[in-house]
Amino acid sequence: MERKTGLGPKGLRWMIWVLILLMVIVIGLSWIFYAESYEFFGEATSYLGGFQTWHEKNPNNLSQRIFTIGFLVIGIYSIFISLSYFLHTKEFRFALLKGILLVVIGFGALGIAIPHDIGTSIVYLHSIGAFMFLSGLAVLNFTLQILRCVTRYNPSCEEKNFDYYIDYSFVVILILAAIFYFLIEVNSVRKSFRILDVFCLENYWIFNELHNQSDA
Repeated sequence: MERKTGLGPKGLRWMIWVLILLMVIVIGLSWIFYAESYEFFGEATSYLGGFQTWHEKNPNNLSQRIFTIGFLVIGIYSIFISLSYFLHTKEFRFALLKGILLVVIGFGALGIAIPHDIGTSIVYLHSIGAFMFLSGLAVLNFTLQILRCVTRYNPSCEEKNFDYYIDYSFVVILILAAIFYFLIEVNSVRKSFRILDVFCLENYWIFNELHNQSDA
């Protein structure tokens, strides 16, 4: 008889919801303790984790520590969840895909934990981490919700009850939320007049190199 994991699909779904909750808490606390006014819809999220505030250059010790420690915890937690999928590939649909996405999210979070204004070449890891985390999280959420809908309902489902509409509503909400977040971050890039990646977590090394060449 095949041994089942103690968590099960429902338990792992809750663990992923905890991951989302951790991210919201970390960003929320970092925002609260940010050492200057922060414009959520106009500034990059990575500003919250900088050693200094973006505009006034105030010391940002508390917010920076919350942001860095928080994303370190998120990274380790994501990799821990991925192991549950890797160790039980026969028990979960698309377990390898989910596990790989969680590893991407985990290492992305570890990269985000590096302050964006650290001032050395390892800032590359911050920008790469931001891309990995955000893209991995978007694909994972979308994949999980689609799989849930496909598993519970077929396209020609005749009995469309309340749960049916709730599940498919979440799929639409996730798509709209991803588009909304992308537009916010692109707007942040436009306002900052800097060379940033599409997720507006800045690559200082490239900017400084271009600036130095223009002064040469």
